[in-house]
Amino acid sequence: TNDVKAGIHITWHGNGVKGSELLYTQGKLEGNVKRWNENNSIVEDSTYVDGVRSKAVEWKYSSNEQMISKANFINNAKEGVQTTWHDNGIKSTSGNYTNNQKNGV
Repeated sequence: TNDVKAGIHITWHGNGVKGSELLYTQGKLEGNVKRWNENNSIVEDSTYVDGVRSKAVEWKYSSNEQMISKANFINNAKEGVQTTWHDNGIKSTSGNYTNNQKNGV
């Protein structure tokens, strides 16, 4: 039997909301990968090359679906603007990163 994943794989949360959309080539993630939480808010939009996450944006939400962080990554290192918000929606922090190091520190 051939257990190597290939093609588009879609997962679903228990409430029927799409959880992820993944593309596999020869068992490795390839191309655009998207993941959503149970409330259908996007939590990851990544690009994979030969199974390695080369570029990504990640979002985190509070229990009431208020966005509390947005982070950008290149080769799994923070890159570009990273922002956090309080549960009430007011910006908490914002900083610019290069290769996982905060600029200006």
